[in-house]
Amino acid sequence: MMALALPTLALLLLLLSLVYASADNVIGATPNAEFVPWNDSKYPLVEWIRKKRGGYVSDKIQLRSRPRSNDENGPIDFGWFAIDDISQGEVLMIIPVDAYIDNYIENDEEDDEEDEEKDPLCLDISTLVQEYENGKESPYYVLASFILDKDSPGSMRNRQPGFWSKEAKTILWNIMLDEFLHPDEDESNLSYQDDCGWNVRFKTANTKTKQLHEEAFRYFIANANGNLLFPLHDLIPHRNGKWRNTDIKREWNGRVVVKAYKEIPNGGQLYKSFNRCDFEDGGCDDWDQMFVATQDILRGTGRIEDYPRRWIVVAQPGNEDFTSVFDIDKKDDGTFQVTWKSGPPNLFVVNFMKAHFEAFEKKEATIREAVTKLQSAFERDTILQFLEAYKEALNLGWIHRNGDQSNRTPQLDPFEEPKGLLTRVDDYFMCYIDRDCAGRDFDNTFITSHYQEMKWKSCPELDNSCLTLDGIIQSCTSFRPHYHESFVHIPAQYAKEMKRVAFLGGGDNLLLYEILKYPDLEKVVGLELDQTVVRYAFKHFGASPFFHDPRMEWWFGDASKSFLALPKEYYGSFDLVIVDLLSFIADTLKVTDELTLMEAAGLLMKRDGGIIVKQEDFAISMIDDQFAKYTTKMLFRDLPFLCEQTITMGSNSVDFFHAPRYNHHIETFVRDDYLVHSDGGESDLPFPAWNEYYRVPDYDCDQKQNNSMEEPPTPPTSSRFGVLLIIEAEDLTLLESIKDYRAKVSIIATQTGLSPVDVSDDSTITDQDFLVMLQEGYIVARPHPESKYIGFDVMLWDELQKLDVLKKELIVGFGGSLKNSSSSFRIVSGGMSGIGDGVCQKETLSTIAADHRRMLCSSQNSSEGIHTDSLVHAIVVRDVVSSFISNDSPKVLLILCGDEGTACASLDGASGDENTVFLSLYSCSPTLEMNVCQTRLQNLIQDGVAKSAKLDGIIVDASASIQTCQMLHRFLSRGEVYDAMLKEKYLVLTSVSNDEGWRSLFVDRFRTELGAFFAPSHRADFRLRKDKHEIEWRIFASGCEEFFLHLSDVLSNVTEKTKWAHSLDAVENGNKRFVVDFVPSKTLRDEHYNKTMARNQWNSQHPVGYQIVAQMQQIPARMPFEQGERVLVNTLFDGPWDKIYEPAIVKRVHDNGVIVQYEVETRNGDKQEEVKHEHILRAFSKRQTQSDSFQVGDIVLYDTGAQGIFVVSMISKVHRGAEYFDLAKLGIDGIKYYNVSKSRLMSESESPDLFTESPTLSRGKLLAAFQHALLQLRKSMSTEEAQNIAPDFFTIGDGMVATAFWSHGNSILKWNGETRVEINLFLDREDRGDSVNFRNVFTASVGSLATVMLDEFPRGYGQIVNFPSQLSQPPLWIKNAPSRRH
Repeated sequence: MMALALPTLALLLLLLSLVYASADNVIGATPNAEFVPWNDSKYPLVEWIRKKRGGYVSDKIQLRSRPRSNDENGPIDFGWFAIDDISQGEVLMIIPVDAYIDNYIENDEEDDEEDEEKDPLCLDISTLVQEYENGKESPYYVLASFILDKDSPGSMRNRQPGFWSKEAKTILWNIMLDEFLHPDEDESNLSYQDDCGWNVRFKTANTKTKQLHEEAFRYFIANANGNLLFPLHDLIPHRNGKWRNTDIKREWNGRVVVKAYKEIPNGGQLYKSFNRCDFEDGGCDDWDQMFVATQDILRGTGRIEDYPRRWIVVAQPGNEDFTSVFDIDKKDDGTFQVTWKSGPPNLFVVNFMKAHFEAFEKKEATIREAVTKLQSAFERDTILQFLEAYKEALNLGWIHRNGDQSNRTPQLDPFEEPKGLLTRVDDYFMCYIDRDCAGRDFDNTFITSHYQEMKWKSCPELDNSCLTLDGIIQSCTSFRPHYHESFVHIPAQYAKEMKRVAFLGGGDNLLLYEILKYPDLEKVVGLELDQTVVRYAFKHFGASPFFHDPRMEWWFGDASKSFLALPKEYYGSFDLVIVDLLSFIADTLKVTDELTLMEAAGLLMKRDGGIIVKQEDFAISMIDDQFAKYTTKMLFRDLPFLCEQTITMGSNSVDFFHAPRYNHHIETFVRDDYLVHSDGGESDLPFPAWNEYYRVPDYDCDQKQNNSMEEPPTPPTSSRFGVLLIIEAEDLTLLESIKDYRAKVSIIATQTGLSPVDVSDDSTITDQDFLVMLQEGYIVARPHPESKYIGFDVMLWDELQKLDVLKKELIVGFGGSLKNSSSSFRIVSGGMSGIGDGVCQKETLSTIAADHRRMLCSSQNSSEGIHTDSLVHAIVVRDVVSSFISNDSPKVLLILCGDEGTACASLDGASGDENTVFLSLYSCSPTLEMNVCQTRLQNLIQDGVAKSAKLDGIIVDASASIQTCQMLHRFLSRGEVYDAMLKEKYLVLTSVSNDEGWRSLFVDRFRTELGAFFAPSHRADFRLRKDKHEIEWRIFASGCEEFFLHLSDVLSNVTEKTKWAHSLDAVENGNKRFVVDFVPSKTLRDEHYNKTMARNQWNSQHPVGYQIVAQMQQIPARMPFEQGERVLVNTLFDGPWDKIYEPAIVKRVHDNGVIVQYEVETRNGDKQEEVKHEHILRAFSKRQTQSDSFQVGDIVLYDTGAQGIFVVSMISKVHRGAEYFDLAKLGIDGIKYYNVSKSRLMSESESPDLFTESPTLSRGKLLAAFQHALLQLRKSMSTEEAQNIAPDFFTIGDGMVATAFWSHGNSILKWNGETRVEINLFLDREDRGDSVNFRNVFTASVGSLATVMLDEFPRGYGQIVNFPSQLSQPPLWIKNAPSRRH
């Protein structure tokens, strides 16, 4: 099934003015005419079958026909009727093998690539056309002419919607509301050309013959049984349920026998089912047949399915988990039976149906008006019938969202644990819109870096550019301000100062664009993996990385390592920390054994007033615990392309619910209404886009936490890190000679407190570039005196705290300015074994984390328990009701009280309002039978609703019993009752005592289970405290858009009236609503951004060289797999995270001496050739992992039980003694698995004993490999240089640094003395081929080395960002510069 992008309501309204106005004003579905015997003199199909050898048609059945509408030329319906009583099993028809066409060819494994051209359906259709063209001489002419004659009643031309008028098709698609239903857009989408165009006979045919193929194709699609079309049987209509009364069977000799499935009385009509497969050798498949639904029957036949109707909800195309199938049957008493064939729907499907039903109601009148103006009565009648059927399906699907409950009475809910659709939520897109430049010219640029695949798409017509990484949309000009203004400025308004900002990710430079708007900014630190993205972002977005801004400090590398290299003083110093990473990456990757990236990022924010914010992309946060003491989740639903954006801001010191907001005087494109515009003032949105809120309870200083705060042991020195600082120093003072430059660099290093070891000075090699070797690192300088420019590489593996001082002294010492004449960035690299202490290694970061926990840790505030102050209860009830329920009409409140005759504080508090109707429900006497009590409850509510209106609220008094709430829950658990008893906007309120946790679960059932699944549907937990007394409350409100504002007013008023302090613990919302006709608030174009500075920078760039820094790690080699070995093979390659493993057997090993590849065969027989080593795992026995101890954040293989398929997932929650776990599948689809037994998990990591021991690295081996690699660069050397090239080397600590300089380049080799090797290669021209050859030869010579980090960048001046190859092809915003606004 294909999901279509359907016409908008605006287009429908336009077409109203185009359709003919001659139709009647009011149209209803035309009653069906009576069936009459069919006069088959022209198409004697029945006699044709009877005359065939072995052919048979029972005398007890008669073929009849009737017009489907009042149209004179409208389609004809056929039907078979019993003209005598027919017994069960009685033969009705026998279709001999020579009466139908069958071109089935047995597949040959040797010719798999030709299987497509053996498609029997395509060949059968082509044979039928050929027989038709042979005329009356053909044995199939009667059948062929019935199907293909232009005026034949069998023709599909007037039936299928693909042949309808443009106006009728547009109306039909508007009924179907986007993806819910999906017939074809036009006749070309139901096409022999598309499905069978390979057929040689078709390809060489004339236009008339091709048209006949198309006509026959449509007939087969509508009437064939699998791939085969059986004459006469094809005229039996479809109808399921009790109506189906025929069976079909294909016997061994090929003849087809149709029998009565059950007794058929005289006058009864024959029916078959499209949803059954009576045989499989004709291409029929039970699974496929299940998905033949009312919308498909309309598409193929132009007929509306009779009851029982089957409907399919395809809520997310391509995802079976979000597809539901249900049947609707109409009973004799007029009520409906709904049966979910695929099981009860998940939350996404329910959301999808409700949203489409609500959207349909808004446009139904417009659709009906458009139908009245159609010329064709057949089109009018069919559309109106389908409109009613579709509306009925949406409504009944929603009512029966919890499955079929008509024949069962729900058990009483014990309220012991969370329950309902909302407790198990996978995230998803909330609308479907065109994400492409459909119908427009566009330019694609594909870039593959060491880390990921990038695609840049530019649409000149839309003036829009987009970036995707590994197939995931990241940024577009059109939604740039929606996303980045929200991410930066809304959290920033809770920070009193905006002087220091750090961000993770943000490689598109668009975050930085917003950050640099703050006038008091002093320092920005960006941690990004891939600088290739940063450089291309400048080209395609015109967004500079601001390497030249002294406030900006880029750190390129793996963020989990960058955290360990940051200066210690950075921690606890930032006003705002932004985590712009995919959620599962931030929550999965570890910095230390205890800290994830997200947790480490939290350590950067100030302890007093610091804010951290993360994006949630399209997946729910994988880790269930909160990353800060106070967190607020915000949802924005106006983004072009993306529809929505969710961000969560947190703080350990700022309680966002009570905190003031600050005006930082920032200009925005789309988020101005969300910001305050006066110091300490208010905005129109006091809780801008707030969706949820959490306050982590006061930390318990239990033994586990105390243990975690002990000083950690010192790790081995191999965990050390270094930093390579790249400096482009411009506008410098000229010195007389290169020797002077060398001397000055050495002096500056010494004055900075570093220890020079040697200065390279070999004029026979180069008279320009040089290196100063330090005990703590090295400095490479590449002076260009004629351009007043020096390019510096400053590598430090010790004394890293001196890096900024050294940078300043190098620039200023040569007459430059930090502000106006330099660019710089950092690359996180390895350290040097045996040298120094390093800076902020794992032990330091663990100490910072322990100090942080001590700061947050405090003893719980003591409380003497619940205080049942009736006055306080009355005030809370009165304020909640008056604030949350409108006074526009009389309110109806259901009050659940305790025993009759006892005090009911909630009723007392709510009473006195003349505009309120109170339904007081008291607990039943213990002597009263439960069913009698249940009936009393139901009658009270139903009578009250009948006399007044639906309920506005339910108040559960402190005296109410659990039994009363259980019975109310049972009564409302049926969808139709819930909808009939409660208004769309209503509230539920209760207080909660220490031993009555069931009250919280009862209140939350309205949000998670009963029906108010979708936002706004908030549940809030708050408490009132005075002295050592405390009252906890739970409130649920459905349909309240300004929930946080009302809640704030209630809590403030209650505190003022009672003098009891309040605190808000949590607010949870319902699921996001699906948006059908999505319209973004504003769509931006590139021209909206002032590109003057970017254009000047683009034109000023002057590259002088090309550089790569390759960091390599010695990796133990995995033992090779053997032929016949059972393995797990990755069968999904949708990015670096999405992996699905299937059991397989190694069939063949291919070894060319360099790369080992395998041919494997999976369990279902699929063969894969040339499978790489890294895509295979050994199939361990699960018993071997029973002793493994899994914890949150571990990556595991989950045995799904589906044919041995293993999904790579992350543990998100541990249950029941670490024997059961919740998992989150890695990737952005948000799929989660719950309560998975440990027995179905395996660690993704293989045992160390399955790896071969790597040979020890040595100075001699590395130097030989280095020299061998240098010879690959001979073409950039003079003859003398090539003959004499020999690296110098320096012993530093346990490691070594080797250097080589020649006239057109230089290279530095660094070995840390253990398993880490780095290559720093500079060439004075952009030559990626030489770079790749150099690295390949080096790694092949050493062996067992893998490149783990790779940085590639240009060198030069003029605020250099881009390579010459990039500059040679100007981007869209440069090409169109003259026409841009500024």
